[in-house]
Amino acid sequence: MISLSPKKKLVFNLIKNCGLGVILLVVAFEFYIYMNGGNPYNEFLLITQGKTANGFITGADESADAVETYNASGTVYNVYYEYSFTTPQGEKIISRGEDVSPESGYLSESNKKLLPVEVEYLPDKPAINRVKNMTNQCHSITEFLIRRGILGTILLILFLSIGYQMVYKAIKNYRTETNKLIVNIQ
Repeated sequence: MISLSPKKKLVFNLIKNCGLGVILLVVAFEFYIYMNGGNPYNEFLLITQGKTANGFITGADESADAVETYNASGTVYNVYYEYSFTTPQGEKIISRGEDVSPESGYLSESNKKLLPVEVEYLPDKPAINRVKNMTNQCHSITEFLIRRGILGTILLILFLSIGYQMVYKAIKNYRTETNKLIVNIQ
């Protein structure tokens, strides 16, 4: 096994600990984006400026995930669906979405025939849309501010602070140990 010099060990530990901290920072942002279902500004615009059109779910697929808590277990179904709608200007839009359901067959009827749904979209950008009243959506400004703003921001700050502390301590430790090495050499 190769033995590293004290200086190389310090550099190795600095890179390793800073790398882990940076990875945690990136994971925090990815988690925040995932939790918000993409761009929260688009959801805000759909709540405040969205128009409604009739559409159809044209296909659906689901996958099951086992979920266990401290006193129970069960299955949650992730549903992936495709839908289409036509704007009042005659533009046909085809989009995809996903939802979570506690029971199987949530949208299985759409595999046999077209399932009618209401679609919310932005009048100036109909490509930004969503099927109305799905599970993981905010339906009011208050709900949006609490779920996406307050809770999301608290979790983001929590994860960012942990990543920042890892990087900060790695740099501080490197400086301290480097100064000790310099003093010992002199």
